[in-house]
Amino acid sequence: MTDKTGKLYIFLKYGASALLFIMVAFALYLPSFDYQWTYDDATVLVLNPDIRSWQGFWMDSRPGRPLRELTYLLDHALFGLNSAGYHFQNIFWHGLNAFFVFLTTLRLGGRKFVAWGGALIFLTHPIQVEVVANISHRKDSLVLVFALISFLCYQNMFESAKRQRWGWFLVSVITAWIAFQGKQTAVALLPMFLAYEIAFVPTENRLLLRHPKWFCGAMFIGLVSVFWWLFRFGAMEKRPWEIQGLMTKLNHFSTVTDEVYFATVLKSWAFSFSKLLYPIDLSVEYVFSVPVSWFDPWVLSSLIVLFLYVVALCFLRRRSPLLFVAVVLIGAFWLPVSNL
Repeated sequence: MTDKTGKLYIFLKYGASALLFIMVAFALYLPSFDYQWTYDDATVLVLNPDIRSWQGFWMDSRPGRPLRELTYLLDHALFGLNSAGYHFQNIFWHGLNAFFVFLTTLRLGGRKFVAWGGALIFLTHPIQVEVVANISHRKDSLVLVFALISFLCYQNMFESAKRQRWGWFLVSVITAWIAFQGKQTAVALLPMFLAYEIAFVPTENRLLLRHPKWFCGAMFIGLVSVFWWLFRFGAMEKRPWEIQGLMTKLNHFSTVTDEVYFATVLKSWAFSFSKLLYPIDLSVEYVFSVPVSWFDPWVLSSLIVLFLYVVALCFLRRRSPLLFVAVVLIGAFWLPVSNL
């Protein structure tokens, strides 16, 4: 088999896999084409002038998610304000994400049945319904698509010839930047890159962790800069009011102390994790009682899960590089968005 024939075979094989995942996604979410505008759709789409023309997009009257708004521009040009047409892209991106989950698992050394099984669980899990069926939640699918592409390019950088490495690195940076235009959870890429280097790349060949002291110094400066920015522009002053507003949704109207707030966040982690494992009675927003102490069963469960998570990272680091990277990915993407 010639080099060109081999590349064509690989392209057709992976193209067929991607098409299969997308077709299954459409089969699963076919009923969503009957859904009307729901939840945030009114402000994000129906009343948003940014998605109606290029001029409106560049005016950016409602800033925040430019990547998502770009995809809405296409939808609006094709379907106007007919909600049915907008579901095409939501389902397409979800199916494409399942393919990249499959491809990422294979590229990290996972067996085929593991890659297929993981991708199919991702594709069919009931907790995904809100993201796929609700049009304004497209941002979550978009950020994951470009984050996984960025991660695969970062991996290719280490596996390519020297002259090609910086090309892959540049593509990885560009796609990471695109992911950030979808949602801030793209910050999960940094721990993913670090986990990959730790698990798969010899110390002398690493990029971010070749000089750990310099990297830690840069991270410290970055964190200080972020906190300075938060204090400088008043974000920290608004925090108590925002927290109080969140807690009133849980029918807690007393003054919120940091202890109560963090205990409630821990409870929300365990509560969200339970829905991941046993997805019944799913809802867009959950209301539960605020824990009265650190001995609340949900709070203790979260502390136990977090402890086991750290133990798993330490155990898997040398024994299973694939599972180590997978566990880091779960924590990096899931923990920040599973709180209040």
